[in-house]
Amino acid sequence: MTEPRRNDIDEIIARMNEEVGFIPPTMQYLMEHRPEVVEEHARSKKFVLSRQSIPDKYKQLIIIAAAAAAGAPKCVETQTRIAIRKGISPDEIVDALLLARFALSSTVFANAADALKVAYEGEGSAE
Repeated sequence: MTEPRRNDIDEIIARMNEEVGFIPPTMQYLMEHRPEVVEEHARSKKFVLSRQSIPDKYKQLIIIAAAAAAGAPKCVETQTRIAIRKGISPDEIVDALLLARFALSSTVFANAADALKVAYEGEGSAE
């Protein structure tokens, strides 16, 4: 990977600042120490957000829900700030979080499928 130009990094950071209202601390640190990571992050974001099959509003709600499900509170906060700036309502954000909560809670049963079979079919019982 080629070293990013200072102007490119400055433009990326300016766009982040405009979009979020501040520079996320992680991006600030990476900008200073590993600017190529900031450049790659921006390139990847541009790529995934350029896909047209999902409306922009839904993309933002999916990002919030995924960040919450991944246990990344700083990302949830940052993405929520972006969503609010884009006109997404607090109720829409909460509903996206409820969907993420439901999807995660469903994995409890999915992960326990073999255990439920043992429990109900008596395999491994103490007989």
